[in-house]
Amino acid sequence: MDPSGLQDCPAPCFSTTVFGTGIGGAAGGGDGRGTGGDIPEVPDGFDTPSGGGYSATGGYGSNEYVAAGIINAGLAALKLAQANLDNCKDLLAQVSSASTTHFTIADINRRASALSFFDGASSPTISDGSNFGAQIPVNQTVGQFFISTPGVIALSQANGNAVFVRSSVWASFTPITGALGLGIVSPPFQSASGPTTFAMATLLHEVLHKYGLEDIPLASVLGISEKDFASNSSQSITMKLLDKCW
Repeated sequence: MDPSGLQDCPAPCFSTTVFGTGIGGAAGGGDGRGTGGDIPEVPDGFDTPSGGGYSATGGYGSNEYVAAGIINAGLAALKLAQANLDNCKDLLAQVSSASTTHFTIADINRRASALSFFDGASSPTISDGSNFGAQIPVNQTVGQFFISTPGVIALSQANGNAVFVRSSVWASFTPITGALGLGIVSPPFQSASGPTTFAMATLLHEVLHKYGLEDIPLASVLGISEKDFASNSSQSITMKLLDKCW
């Protein structure tokens, strides 16, 4: 039953496989109507680089479910919800003007606070042609998409608050080599002090998709060259946002 009713999911809302807050549910998520409540404390073993969390055996592209990755994504969303994005207000205004739905920085902050997170590789959520645009073929599950595309680290639901993440990568304290299958080195998503700015920039990237632009038109609006996008794929978007907003 993953996930339905996500637009009604109070923040912060996480997968039932992590915190048991959903109603029913299977691997990757509950039905998204969890009770929310306070962000849980990070479990022992995931709060310092020496504590583990990221599986060396899973590594880049691993389909392994790592609870710390879901927790880290949730904490990154809370930071994004409180972030001052005035450094890139003009850039975001350009994106807003080109988007199907216009938005302000305050809208981004509010949207970040409402995000709900699910493990991508274990999710049975099915693409119906509208919830993920052209990214996933109709009738393919999110889990099948993550498994067949090992470079994907995050996927935004177009018509709701869900963001699906590769939890093994989001739990990592070290750079990830080979992001998006192109040999790109991604900065780590987690540090001793919590989510990194790269994690927040990745979520900003995913939030912007919820206003109507997919990767290629979004990259164009951000001023990313075709050559850069061809070389670095969608990570060029995240890195541009990281450079301009933080």
